[in-house]
Amino acid sequence: MGAAGAVGSIEAEGQAGRAGRKRPIGGLLVSTGASVTGNAMVLILVPWLVLEQTGNAAYAGLINSAALLAALIALGFGAALLDRHDRRNLSVWADVLSALSVIAIPIIDGFGALTTGVLVVLVAVGAIFDGPGRSAREAMRPVIATRSGLTLERTNALGEVMDGVGNVVGPAGAGLAVAALGLASSFWLAGGIFAVAAVVFFVTQEPSPPERIGDGEESYAAATAAGFRLVWRDPVLRATAILASLFGLFLVPIVLVFTATFEAEDRPAALGIVLASFAVGSIVGAALYAVAGERFRRRPILLAGLFAFALGVLAMSLALGSVTALVIVAIVTGVVAGPVGPVFSVVIQQRTADEFRGRVIATIGTLEMIAAPLSLAIVGVLIEATSPSTALAILGLGCVGATCYAAIAPGLRHIESDDLVGIR
Repeated sequence: MGAAGAVGSIEAEGQAGRAGRKRPIGGLLVSTGASVTGNAMVLILVPWLVLEQTGNAAYAGLINSAALLAALIALGFGAALLDRHDRRNLSVWADVLSALSVIAIPIIDGFGALTTGVLVVLVAVGAIFDGPGRSAREAMRPVIATRSGLTLERTNALGEVMDGVGNVVGPAGAGLAVAALGLASSFWLAGGIFAVAAVVFFVTQEPSPPERIGDGEESYAAATAAGFRLVWRDPVLRATAILASLFGLFLVPIVLVFTATFEAEDRPAALGIVLASFAVGSIVGAALYAVAGERFRRRPILLAGLFAFALGVLAMSLALGSVTALVIVAIVTGVVAGPVGPVFSVVIQQRTADEFRGRVIATIGTLEMIAAPLSLAIVGVLIEATSPSTALAILGLGCVGATCYAAIAPGLRHIESDDLVGIR
């Protein structure tokens, strides 16, 4: 081989190596964005369907509560799955089953057989697999970061950017799809997006079996209980889990408030625009953290983001009558609150050894959702009894309280990189 051929071979190998490094992170980002988009669409479409058929916000809240309760049970008892089985395959199957459950809704409705019980079951089936699938992808982020030559901070920030993209495209797409295509076609579109997420993740990621724990004979119940013990015994993880559960209590019902507001006005496009606006701000905030987050301390970023979010919810409760005002507040709030997700993810991942990472992530996810079914049901009744603006103001005050906890919690004073230790 001549000198020119040798140089060409070296360049080709270099290009192949760079392409190989980009493939895992690219697949993670595309599949994350698609999966979040599908979930964000379903979060709009199901309450819209219920409100269209019944006109009752409390009923819509109960349907969503059933879905979250199913997800809570699955995530809690399925936490050990993430440390026992291939995480890539768990994520892929989660999106496949979500796709099937979503497209089943218009199919069954077309036969006139979509009863309340059937809808609850279908929504619950989709929700059951969403939590473990999302946790599996997050548990793989450190491995993907290594394979892609990126820092953990940047990988998590990019992941949160794609969460934001999904939360832009999902609500906006749901609103526009309902307006342009109708409700049934919108469900088909959401199911197709889940399928894209599954295919992309499967073809871009290598199998990811977790490290085995001991002799592998530990029961699933014992493994799940061990995950809760790990979280509770570590002060940083415990404080993170408590904060996540507090914000889950007050954050999840916010979408129901907006859905009830704009469904009553028959303005699906406005609903999508408002919900997408916060996600746009979150994308900007997470992107800024990806670029410069490593230069700053985590705790001030976390507290500023949480406080901005709480104030933003309160401001939106006063601006429900103006779409323009809601959009402005949502974008500003999202920019400041955008780094919160990446900070949480980095802390959890660095704090936990790989063989326990799946169950710890799933445990914190379970605690985040544990009160959401009850809060959804209560907020649905509250909307009917008072008004959407009152319900949103109460949720905003709850977020203020959660931020105050974050400011005083001893465990959250030790989230800087120098203080982190792995759980072994």
